[in-house]
Amino acid sequence: MVIVILIVRLLDPVLIVLALIGGGSSRQWWHVAAAGLAVAVLVEILLFSIQYTRTFDLIDFAIGVIAAGIWASIAFTVKRWLARRAKST
Repeated sequence: MVIVILIVRLLDPVLIVLALIGGGSSRQWWHVAAAGLAVAVLVEILLFSIQYTRTFDLIDFAIGVIAAGIWASIAFTVKRWLARRAKST
């Protein structure tokens, strides 16, 4: 069940866009972790505003933080790779 929730969170377009923006604007590695946490909080707020019967589940939130962190780290890594590639040429 946890794997299914992780896959669903990894494919959430709102989470993807927000995490890519957060990861792309990060300058340090710990900014990526902070961006992942902030994105997960924003997505949970959006879900609570849409689904009135939703209750807070710590496991779902933690999986959301992991999914947002994955996307933010991908954006951060690509940004650093492109910067190094531009310097080398």
